[in-house]
Amino acid sequence: MMEKPIFVVGSGRSGTTILDRSLGQHSSLTSFPFEPQVFSKADLSVGVYQLLGRTAENVTIKKIETYLFKRYSFKPKRQEQTRGFCQWQSRLNYERLVEQYLRSSGKKPENTLDYTRDFINRLYEPYVTSQKASNWVDGSPVNGRLIRQITLVYPEAFFVHVVRDGRDVAKSFTRLGWAQGSFEVAVQFWACQVRIIRQLGKRYAPGKYIEIKFEDLVKSPREVMIRLSDFLEIEYNPKMISLINPKRASRYVSSHSSDESEYVFTLAPDLVEDFKWKL
Repeated sequence: MMEKPIFVVGSGRSGTTILDRSLGQHSSLTSFPFEPQVFSKADLSVGVYQLLGRTAENVTIKKIETYLFKRYSFKPKRQEQTRGFCQWQSRLNYERLVEQYLRSSGKKPENTLDYTRDFINRLYEPYVTSQKASNWVDGSPVNGRLIRQITLVYPEAFFVHVVRDGRDVAKSFTRLGWAQGSFEVAVQFWACQVRIIRQLGKRYAPGKYIEIKFEDLVKSPREVMIRLSDFLEIEYNPKMISLINPKRASRYVSSHSSDESEYVFTLAPDLVEDFKWKL
């Protein structure tokens, strides 16, 4: 089953985390307590990039260690919190995995895809096993821009694209001070991300790519999860909706001014029409 991982993708603040965690409630699946970002910041797709004609001079063991083995985040009270695979892998074992991966990729570039897949599986296995699962879900939103690279390593991977109303995404961005705190900039970023992911998903993962409307997920979680389970070739489990309360769906939907709606509807009429958002 680890040959068919599930990647939950989407623009930031679109609900990827809640869907990632919800899928992880399934008895055969587990999601990670942090975003692995293996295919982005860690650059473990070095060999994949080489196959695509890109250089990989910036890949170092130190960089891989920084983003995968031991990462730090800070809680509101500045309390340091350790994240990363150091919670399940010993440093010695981890360093051996990295050394072997880099050495093997350099010697036989034609087998790089196999080496990359084997490295990721071995990196993830201790955590997946500890959760008594047989497959994993990666909820790193950035993976949406890396669908081409991911499908080279995992040809059977599934991609679930969560799409949320751009007005709500933009307001969430501005509350966090992202996108320069500008509603307009946030909407432009959202529209760009959604379009890119849709194009890549349909082109490189035909039959393995599905779009889920966030508003449907929080309002009718059971119906959405049943449909999603069928797509992912797993049996529906009621636990998958245990983290979503339809009665609180309104908390995810903001009121929108006419100017905000007009801006979104003018900038992204294709998305508004496809996902049937209303004024």
